[in-house]
Amino acid sequence: MKLLPVIECSGTHYEMGKMQGEFLKNFKLDVLKALLKSDLSPSWIKKFSSARLFSVLGLLAGKKKSFKTHTPNQWERLRGISKTSLMEIGSLLAIAELESRPNVTGSGVNCSTLSFSSEKVSDGGGVLLGYNHDFLPTMEPFLFVRQSKPKNGLKNNCLTYSPMPGSIVGVNEAGFAVAANQVHAIDARNRGLPPSVIIQEALETAHDVSEAIKIITNLPCDGGSILTIADRFGAMACIELSRTRHHIRPAMQGCLLSVNQYETQTMREVEIPEDALYHPTKSPPELRGLLIHGVNWSRKERFSELLNPDSVMNEKDLILILQDHDCNMPSRYSICRHSSVVKTLATIIVRPKSGMMKICWGSPCESNFITYGL
Repeated sequence: MKLLPVIECSGTHYEMGKMQGEFLKNFKLDVLKALLKSDLSPSWIKKFSSARLFSVLGLLAGKKKSFKTHTPNQWERLRGISKTSLMEIGSLLAIAELESRPNVTGSGVNCSTLSFSSEKVSDGGGVLLGYNHDFLPTMEPFLFVRQSKPKNGLKNNCLTYSPMPGSIVGVNEAGFAVAANQVHAIDARNRGLPPSVIIQEALETAHDVSEAIKIITNLPCDGGSILTIADRFGAMACIELSRTRHHIRPAMQGCLLSVNQYETQTMREVEIPEDALYHPTKSPPELRGLLIHGVNWSRKERFSELLNPDSVMNEKDLILILQDHDCNMPSRYSICRHSSVVKTLATIIVRPKSGMMKICWGSPCESNFITYGL
């Protein structure tokens, strides 16, 4: 059984960052090496494979001012990470920049989020949220669970990557939960924040869905994302975010489904078109010439086949859906992803009412779930 590293952080944000940095310092060079060689990095970074150029990218991107102006607590966390990991501030900012930078030549993040309202869940445990985090296989070793107890903020648990101050999925002690799906937004770049930092800010400050919507939509976002949010009172919604607009999408028949394509027309106006193809020479060979949205359509079609609008769900039912291989044919097109360029690195079940997360590190078809409580 694979066990995710768990880091407990408490105190001021700077102190919490230092605790995370102590964990990161043991493999910071491995993180940089993986990023420098990945299709996330710009071609000029990959060509020279230079950590110094990577740091320069971070310093030039303008993220420092965004952190300090809009989320000073997360800036302090980032400073703490840099202090004890001995990883340059510029490199940490470059990682934040890669999250914001649109990359349609590489595999990107192809996650799936599925949540059900209290009325659709049979165990009486409130909203049930499931999340497949699909990403580059080379990044799997750097995932960890962070348990934060901020001096001024809500206690929260999240899954994230070792150099990141932000989060990709998490829940707080007030019973608010959030999970993120990346989208290829193409509206004009700004000096906003990467979505993961916005998520962490919400986890530390939001008590319910209503508060979270205000917090999230008032922060400038530099990137495309769909945030599925839910709370212990049974409310849930999707916030579709880009750099210039946002849209709140309500549940339909007690269910919310998100892949990596906006669902609303106003948001699709700032997304790569449906006929967009992976680059014929710059993309990984497995992807060249394929439709970028192809994996969105295949997963949505399979979800529609598996979901019955009249049925009620439990955790076991949800896990079976998230580990589905579409007629026993695991591939980059299935819900549980299997590919050399992108795979399901972790599956998470979140129960906002109890503040519990169950996490499977690795493909959910092959690994077991571990429970993490607040």
